[in-house]
Amino acid sequence: MDQSWRETLEVMSYAVQIVGLPGAVFLFLVEQAKERLAEQQEIDGQLKEQYNHILDILIEHPELDTHTEPLSGDLARQQERIYQQLISCFETAFIRLYGRRNSNLQRMWNSWQDGIDEWLRQPNFAKALPRLLVGEDPYYTEYMQTRVQEIQSDAGHEQSRELETPSPL
Repeated sequence: MDQSWRETLEVMSYAVQIVGLPGAVFLFLVEQAKERLAEQQEIDGQLKEQYNHILDILIEHPELDTHTEPLSGDLARQQERIYQQLISCFETAFIRLYGRRNSNLQRMWNSWQDGIDEWLRQPNFAKALPRLLVGEDPYYTEYMQTRVQEIQSDAGHEQSRELETPSPL
């Protein structure tokens, strides 16, 4: 082989090392990120199916969809089971989505947070929360306890503003 051909091959080899290898690593990382996002979206979809199933049960059994008055007997046990399913669903969403920097995952989490907040405003659910959180992930437990306090604080401020606002008559 003549010298110029060898030099050309050597230059091409350096070009592959300088451009090709980092490019391949970049493409690999992009594909990995896409796969993780698709996996998270699939899990989010499964969680939403589970959540919708819980809501379907409440529609089928409106006697269980009473969250302001304490229930008794079998109804209380059935409602407690529904609350346990909700806690499990919310915890999985928290572990998978909370605090993620990816904007798609953050949007998914915001949707779950709205649902969690809605349930935390229900007196029976909020009252059952301490026993429902026993044995759950400590970060999730802390998050839920903090959200309850924030929601109760917001509700107190809202009530005091309503009392202070004169009627428009």
